[in-house]
Amino acid sequence: MIRTRLGKDGPFVSAIGLGTWGLGGRFTADARHDDLCVDAIKMGLDLGLTFIDTAEAYGAGHTERLVGRAVRGRHSDVCIATKVSPEHLRPEDVVRAAEGSLRRLDIDCIDLYQIHWPNSSVPIEATLGTMDRLVEQGKIRFIGLSNFGCRGLAKALSCAGHPVVALQTEYNLFDRTIENDLLPFCRKAGMGLIAYSPLDQGHSPTRGMGAETLVGIADKHGRTVAQVILNWLARVQGVVPIPKAGNPAHLRENAAALDFTLDEEDVAAVDLAFAPRPAAIPAWRVRADTKGLQNFVPGPNELARDIVAGEAIKPIRVVPAPDDPSRFDLVEGKLRYWAWVKAMGAERAVPALVRQPA
Repeated sequence: MIRTRLGKDGPFVSAIGLGTWGLGGRFTADARHDDLCVDAIKMGLDLGLTFIDTAEAYGAGHTERLVGRAVRGRHSDVCIATKVSPEHLRPEDVVRAAEGSLRRLDIDCIDLYQIHWPNSSVPIEATLGTMDRLVEQGKIRFIGLSNFGCRGLAKALSCAGHPVVALQTEYNLFDRTIENDLLPFCRKAGMGLIAYSPLDQGHSPTRGMGAETLVGIADKHGRTVAQVILNWLARVQGVVPIPKAGNPAHLRENAAALDFTLDEEDVAAVDLAFAPRPAAIPAWRVRADTKGLQNFVPGPNELARDIVAGEAIKPIRVVPAPDDPSRFDLVEGKLRYWAWVKAMGAERAVPALVRQPA
């Protein structure tokens, strides 16, 4: 596996990493397949996928324990990234969270410690000041951010003592909106970009020009569609995709995704078939409930203040409503949607990506 540097000041990592969201549970622990999950991570390491990304929130900490089991005795060959949750960004909570992650991962130092989501109710300078001290104490090596917009990034960089070496955000062929602002920002700042959900959580197109383009390129090189997508993303300077894989076939597929080269014609064809096309949909046309909204930290009120202050939000995701051609059903981005309504009202058009039915 090719290795690359994460930003101009960050660690050297495998050019394709290993995401762990869903291994060992999502928001709660699921121990039913622990041995299989550990074996999958070990196999990924053996194949060269030595950059592992996890978080204290994954499986309520259980995923970190599985990663710790898998890397035991070989941490020196691995770069482990984990994240502190937004409800733990006050200085004393950051320390407790980092110590908890170190204990669960069974390591002495976290290679890359990231703020999972911004939380405007906690001053970013207080959080980063604590992370700076953790670097000086040898508990973390590098600092990163996740799911920040350009305004939040700029504020963070202005008050960080140690370099912020990477931003983790969603980037795939369905959602290329970061190419407009975040990707250029990271390049200018010398930061690496960690692309989560690079395969759009398995939602590869099955029809239309996009599907035909990917299949054609895959056939041309004797590869799979997933390998074409990962290759296309990893070819972008500074970008490290971190697909999740829990079975041997997908691990081998991901590990071999850079064993060929896309030519200029391939790249141009993908660009044409998957040009960034976020829609602007009046918020009242989107059907969304408020279930569980009170559990978000930060909540919609805090995010609404950021929107009013000028922070761009990641587009929500919708599908055409099957029973009403004038409406859309929300499928991802409930917090962002309700924050937008609070900030801008229901008449203003909210940025949205429309996923067509399969």
